[in-house]
Amino acid sequence: WNTFVYFSLGCFVLALCIIGYIYIQHSNAADRLNQEGHSVLQTNAGDVMPIEEQNDSNIEIFSDDESSPRLTYQGGSTNREVFEVTGPEDDILLAQEETFDTVSIYKAVSGPVWSIWLTLFVTLTIFPTWTSRLESTQKCQNHSRLQNDLYVALTFVIFNLGDLTGRLLSNKVDVAAIGDLSKKLVLIALARLLFGPIFFLCTARASAFQEIVIQSDIFSILLQFCFAISNGMLLSISFMHAPSLLPSNASVQGIASTIMNFSLVLGLLCGSFFSFGYVQLGTGHFNL
Repeated sequence: WNTFVYFSLGCFVLALCIIGYIYIQHSNAADRLNQEGHSVLQTNAGDVMPIEEQNDSNIEIFSDDESSPRLTYQGGSTNREVFEVTGPEDDILLAQEETFDTVSIYKAVSGPVWSIWLTLFVTLTIFPTWTSRLESTQKCQNHSRLQNDLYVALTFVIFNLGDLTGRLLSNKVDVAAIGDLSKKLVLIALARLLFGPIFFLCTARASAFQEIVIQSDIFSILLQFCFAISNGMLLSISFMHAPSLLPSNASVQGIASTIMNFSLVLGLLCGSFFSFGYVQLGTGHFNL
């Protein structure tokens, strides 16, 4: 429960930040600042120095993925920012505001956002609550401490090595060359839900699935390693892919970063919460 409360606090703070962004966008103060503050700069001496107006050229920064939602910034001398999100199913979804629009930014990066949430939801549901219950099939049959009292510690080492390997391998992935990457990230993250029932095939303490357990330490170790690699790769690629869906505008990238981090903490929160039910399902002891 301590872990659950910890992630709950982080999720609550980030949620307040996002709500604050949306409130500021629609406040009267923001409208006044947008109208008055975009045209001049105040110097220390009180002089007024005009800002050069933006040219009429549009700034369009997309991923190479034509079917993923994209966010376009269309600048101009009117100092109005227009964000246009397009996708394969919607011809045009236009959000026009005096400043940035949080909803449009979320829609542009929704693929990586959901990928991050799903990845961490699955990971925290299984690790470390269930993986710490795994046991060696050779327990009490030899004198190796790695197969006895240190086996739980070994599961943590396996996960961290696998996660690091996945993050290093993500550097070899050419994100820009993969078509429809946002959708593929979500589908792969959804496929990781299969790890849930597969982990019940490993030897575990007080498992309710002893009849179907695969009596092999190699199977258990390889499963844990693949589980960790997929976690590291999906998270890293999602965070690398998201900025390419947005214009290189500091405000826009900052809001997107907050949304992504909120998704990360929310995934940790939901995963840690559902881990209680997952362990009860695995042991067959349901306590409300």
